[in-house]
Amino acid sequence: MGKGISLGLDYWNVEVKDHIGTITGDAILANPNDLTLYNQFISRFHRTPLGTTLYVDQPLENLGELKTAGIDVDFKARTGTSWGRFGLSFTGTYMNKYELQQGKDFPFVVFLGNSFNGGNAYPKWTHVAMIDWDMGPWSAAIEQTYTDGWTEAFTGGGTHEIPSVSRINLSGKYTGFKGFSIKLGVRNVMGDLPPYTDVSSNGSHAAGFANAVSDPRGRFYYTVLTYSFK
Repeated sequence: MGKGISLGLDYWNVEVKDHIGTITGDAILANPNDLTLYNQFISRFHRTPLGTTLYVDQPLENLGELKTAGIDVDFKARTGTSWGRFGLSFTGTYMNKYELQQGKDFPFVVFLGNSFNGGNAYPKWTHVAMIDWDMGPWSAAIEQTYTDGWTEAFTGGGTHEIPSVSRINLSGKYTGFKGFSIKLGVRNVMGDLPPYTDVSSNGSHAAGFANAVSDPRGRFYYTVLTYSFK
């Protein structure tokens, strides 16, 4: 493209055969509206005489095939002005397929845009956009991160929508000292918390937020001091 501008588009399509893994208790119970998996593996639940679950067998086994596909976008632009150099960058991923078998010769199940696979979420779209500026020893950047929402199954039955998440991060840096630089920043400027999720996420056994795609931290400030020995 033009001087100072680059654009990358990458399409990926991955098929994994005979992938080895485990069917967790979370995955078996993740979608209360579909008891197919539970009925298949009910013997793996070990309970007390009162019916309380003690543990669930989770052996390594052949889980059949996994199919996933999507597009990665990478855009960068930079220009110089009398007010300094400005840059714009954007990276994003659009996933249009995520389906897998939960056992050899099992039917394929679509997990794109939901968290029915043991609480693990597979949002369709995520991106990071940033505008940066530098002039002499000074530089600054503003960054936006975004994760698409998804559908979740309530532990007690039914489904609901987890909203998308967008956050703003700011930073500034000064490198005018010999061999020394200082960077100040604030992440999650608006102090937004991740949306509440009703099921445990990524094998954590703790409901509250999807730890694989969300950040539970509110607004926080940071400082980075760097000294280079020469």
